[in-house]
Amino acid sequence: MQKIKICCFCETWESGGIESFLSNILQYINLEEIQVDIVVSCLKKSIFTEPLKQKGIRFFELSGSQRNFLKNHYMFMKLLRKENYNAVHLHIFHGLSLYYACLAKKAEAKDPELSGAIDCVLTFQELADMFHVFQTDFAAAEAELREHSSTAGRLYGRTGGVSKAVGDCVKSIQSDCVFTPETANGVQNCKALLEQILTGDVKGNFFEGMACDGGCAGGPKRVLDTGSCTERINQYADESPFPTPAENPYVADLMKRLGFHTVEDFVEHSKILTRQL
Repeated sequence: MQKIKICCFCETWESGGIESFLSNILQYINLEEIQVDIVVSCLKKSIFTEPLKQKGIRFFELSGSQRNFLKNHYMFMKLLRKENYNAVHLHIFHGLSLYYACLAKKAEAKDPELSGAIDCVLTFQELADMFHVFQTDFAAAEAELREHSSTAGRLYGRTGGVSKAVGDCVKSIQSDCVFTPETANGVQNCKALLEQILTGDVKGNFFEGMACDGGCAGGPKRVLDTGSCTERINQYADESPFPTPAENPYVADLMKRLGFHTVEDFVEHSKILTRQL
C-alpha cells in the first residue's frame, strides 16, 4: 500500500512550541503507513531533530534564511510538485500564512488526480482584480435571497464573533449557563492570552484567539480595510432572520433527517461533535 505523504512546513526549526508539538504528536502516527516530511526555511540546531530523523521523519531545508523570501517560495513550490503530498500543514507567522496557503492550493490544483475537478484557484485580491477589469457591479444585480445561515453563523469573520456566536448558542440551549469569554486578536495578544491561561491569570471559561488583527476581517489579503469589513460582517449577521442555529429551520430539518427531534436531543445523544483526546 502506498504511503500517505504529509508535509509540515515551518519557517524556522529550533526548540520552540511547534517543534515540541510535532515531536509529541508524531509518536501516535503509524509511520509505516504515513511519510512525514518537515520543511523549513531555516534549520537550526534543535534537540528535537535527531530523534525525529531516527523515526524516519525527513527534513528539507529551503534557502537557509527566512529573509530569502522569493527563493523560499520557489524552492517550496518545486518540492510540492516533486513530492506530490496528500496533505500540507502550514505553521507560519502572521502576514505570510495566506500567501503560502495559496501556493499550496495552487499546486494542489495541478494534481493529475484532481484534473477536471478544479477550474482555478484565486486569492481575494485576484478575484477583486477580475471584477474591476470587467466592471462588475454587484449592487446593480438582482438580489436572490437565500437565508440559510443564522446570525451566529455569520459573525465568525471578525474578532469577538466566535465568542458571541458560541455565547448566543449556549444561552439558547441552556439559559442559566455561565458563559464568560475572553478574546484576543493579533499574534502578540494571542500569545499573551495563552500565557495568562497557563498561569491561571484568567477569569473566563471560553477563550477566542485570532492571529489576524481584527480577525479574518483584518487578514493579509483583504480587499477592504479592517473597520469597513467588520461593519459589513456585522450588517450581514444582523440581516439573518435566525439568531442562532437553534431557531434555524434548515438546521432543524437536518437534525430531523439525522434522527433528532430537538436541539437538546441532538446535544444529549449525538456523538457527531464529540472528540476523544
